[in-house]
Amino acid sequence: MTDQPDETSANLEIGTRLLGRRTLHFVIRRDVPGARGIIDAFNTEIQGMLADGTYAAVLQVGWIKADIDGDGLDELVTLGDRIGQVPPGSVYDVFGKEPEAPPEEQRIFIAGDIYKGWDAVPDRYKGPSEPMQPTYNYGTTLFTLKF
Repeated sequence: MTDQPDETSANLEIGTRLLGRRTLHFVIRRDVPGARGIIDAFNTEIQGMLADGTYAAVLQVGWIKADIDGDGLDELVTLGDRIGQVPPGSVYDVFGKEPEAPPEEQRIFIAGDIYKGWDAVPDRYKGPSEPMQPTYNYGTTLFTLKF
């Protein structure tokens, strides 16, 4: 919608009801040497990508919802620390949990801090959002994700 907004608005209607969900799994045989370490490294990298917004950029979504701090409560995360001027209208739910908290109770993760609700977010973050393009390669010695 951001590349051709006029054409998109005139010719495309965005649905609001989920039609399907597919999960993503990373699998490795247990007898592969270091298998547990490979899985642990993968999970660590994914958690880092969730926290810094790279995961949102890879999926090309504005916001993702995931438990960033491990407390069992979801936070909303976007790429960078410029989050736009209005609360998120839609959020990609990484793990498919329902229901979503009302906007005033949503936890928003920005620059290492969690804010409860849009109104609690400092104004310095509420400017034009950053483009969803990571400016670096994110990876480990086991594998590299390139953008």
